[in-house]
Amino acid sequence: MKSEQNFNIESGKEKENFDSKIFLSFFRHGEKPSKMAEGAGVGIIPESRKECIKNAPDFGPENRKDIEQSIGFGASSLRTLETAGFIMGGIKDEITGEENLEELKKKLDKEINIGTKLSNEKLLSFAFSKDSEVDQSLIQAAKKGDWLKFIVEKSDNMAQELKDKKAITYTRISAQVAKLILKYVNVEKKWDELVKDKEKEYNPTLERYFSAPAAITAFLAKIIEKVKGEEERSKFEEFLKEGYFGYLDGFSVEIINPTNGDCNSPHIIVKYHKEDKETGNTYNFQEEINKDLLEELIDNGIKFEESINKG
Repeated sequence: MKSEQNFNIESGKEKENFDSKIFLSFFRHGEKPSKMAEGAGVGIIPESRKECIKNAPDFGPENRKDIEQSIGFGASSLRTLETAGFIMGGIKDEITGEENLEELKKKLDKEINIGTKLSNEKLLSFAFSKDSEVDQSLIQAAKKGDWLKFIVEKSDNMAQELKDKKAITYTRISAQVAKLILKYVNVEKKWDELVKDKEKEYNPTLERYFSAPAAITAFLAKIIEKVKGEEERSKFEEFLKEGYFGYLDGFSVEIINPTNGDCNSPHIIVKYHKEDKETGNTYNFQEEINKDLLEELIDNGIKFEESINKG
């Protein structure tokens, strides 16, 4: 897709002449007490809370100063909710990293009258099932550093063969995350109208922060595959040492209506940048996708479930 003349994704950041934007930040939760610690009640370690706060500015749009137009979401587990809250609210001086979840929510919600700044998002949930042979095979692959390789090459076929309705698979992950992003693509038109209403006095950028399990790695892999091909996806796979996102690693999606643009067809920019501090190697991905691709991934998910439910 070609960008408008007043919009340039090649520069590494959008120019400031846009009417409205929705900024979505997706990232894996912070560090757990141990790699083997599981369950919804497992949180992140104190050091990781501090790391969230230290790096909070890097997870949002440039020069973000407040959380007035921000909401954080987790995948129902304590660790994802904590991570989302500390990342979103970490730019506020009163957030110290010493808070438990209830204390964190209280501070985040202090200045609002309705709703909450930190919520659950079921589309971020990718829970392993002890009854799923696919998921158990995925766990074994992860131990060898082949998590993403298994997801990409084997998970869908194995789930179809076994009629597994619970397994975490490439198509299921891609469909769920695509559905979440499409929701905000469809919100952009209304958001653009609100921004242009001078009585509302909104900042042009709406911000959402999503913390999830490492499974969200597969969505970015699918986008890379669709946009740049399987060879490039393999390069991404090779770059990830453990076969999935490390703690707090992730990507962003910016849904932008440039000045004089068509809010019915906003630009959708997917960005990922990571440097391996040990090797100095970097991986960069910054590409514009369209609404049709998101709808395709969702449709593929529907067809996938239909094929499993047959017979």
